[in-house]
Amino acid sequence: MVSLERSKSTVDIAVAGFLSARLKGDYQQRVLGNSVMSIESVRRALLWCAVINYGILVIWFLFFMLAHDWIYLLHSRWFHMSVEQFDMLHYAGMAIYKIGVLLLNLVPFIVLHIVDRNISG
Repeated sequence: MVSLERSKSTVDIAVAGFLSARLKGDYQQRVLGNSVMSIESVRRALLWCAVINYGILVIWFLFFMLAHDWIYLLHSRWFHMSVEQFDMLHYAGMAIYKIGVLLLNLVPFIVLHIVDRNISG
């Protein structure tokens, strides 16, 4: 019963904070527990996530292109695969990683940019 009452009061505080921010016309702030996060801070975080993830993708591509034979020899010790399978595996991995960055970092960033523009404009 105690845990149910605690969670209920936490939900009430979060809902009250959300409603008070909404009633004040402050649509850019949402209450999450005791902290307040703005759309701008989430947008900045998503942008930095995208930059870091694309940096990882570029490093992966450069290693794959410049040290292809060395990486293949290293991996062929553990896994028996042909060069074609190795190339396909890395190409597919880079494609899946890029799609993940697009869907999980860039699309939310663009959506928050559009929402912020519609709210403030």
